[in-house]
Amino acid sequence: MQKKTSKRKLIILLASVAVLLVLSAFFFARIPQRIAADQLNKASDLPYGFLASPDFTNENFRIVDGFGTTGYYDRKYAEETKEAEETGTSGEPGLSDDWLLRHGAVVWWTSSYPDAVMGSSKITRIVCADPAYRIFGCAAGDDIGTFSAALVRAGFKQSSTRRYTYTKCGIHITLIPDDTRTKVAYFSVQAESGNLFGVQY
Repeated sequence: MQKKTSKRKLIILLASVAVLLVLSAFFFARIPQRIAADQLNKASDLPYGFLASPDFTNENFRIVDGFGTTGYYDRKYAEETKEAEETGTSGEPGLSDDWLLRHGAVVWWTSSYPDAVMGSSKITRIVCADPAYRIFGCAAGDDIGTFSAALVRAGFKQSSTRRYTYTKCGIHITLIPDDTRTKVAYFSVQAESGNLFGVQY
């Protein structure tokens, strides 16, 4: 009987160690991404940091609906979007991110990170069309070649499949060209988030 109990304890101990090793590997794998996010935040004048905990109050922000995520934009853009809300072209209950971006807004998207079950909510995506905010010295409205070169200098590599997407340590920056395809209409910064089971969200 004592032998069976010892064997059971050993199995439980080994299973616990295996689970701890898997969890540790998952979280340690995120360290390069956190370092790249810190580099991005230092080279940005956006008021909220990428992969930072959100602090959006209903008093100062409005919400954009998302699938599994929540988007926020500053009420200072509300005057520009008032007409769309009044005419009902903005969608309910919030404006679409596409409409906002075509009118120069910044939208911060939050979700659980790094795991949908165990992680806390972080800013995992920033989409910016406001030329007042810069990353790596570049902003919406800048020459697309100049912006691309700045990202390459910062260590981001151009995607082989998506022409205007640049990646570093699981952080993707995508430049959306304007109609002339010479200027940046807006840019998107997004974390390759996923979770313990490899599911992207």
